[in-house]
Amino acid sequence: MVSELIINSARSGCRLGVLPGNSNSKITSAVNTSLSGQGISGATTTITVNGASSDVSTAVQGDTINVTVSIPYSKISWVPGQFLGNKTITGTQTMAHE
Repeated sequence: MVSELIINSARSGCRLGVLPGNSNSKITSAVNTSLSGQGISGATTTITVNGASSDVSTAVQGDTINVTVSIPYSKISWVPGQFLGNKTITGTQTMAHE
C-alpha cells in the first residue's frame, strides 16, 4: 500500500513537472503534500530532465521528465514490524514535457 502511495505521489509530481511554468520546488512541494495527507514524511524527491539533474523550468517540449520518490522503510511509522529492515521504498514516473 505504501509503495502505491509513493508511486502516485511521483506521478502527481511528474504531471505537474511536464507543464510549462513549473519548477523542481513546486514538484517537491506537490509530492510532499500528497504524502503528508497519508501520514508519510521524510521522502526524498529526485527530478531529472533528459536523465540529468536539472530544473524542469529549463525543459522544452519533448524533453523527458523523471520524478523518483524514495523513503526509508524505517520512516513509515504506521507500517508494523521491522521485516524490511533498512530497505527503501521507491516510486518513479517518467513523462514527456508538453
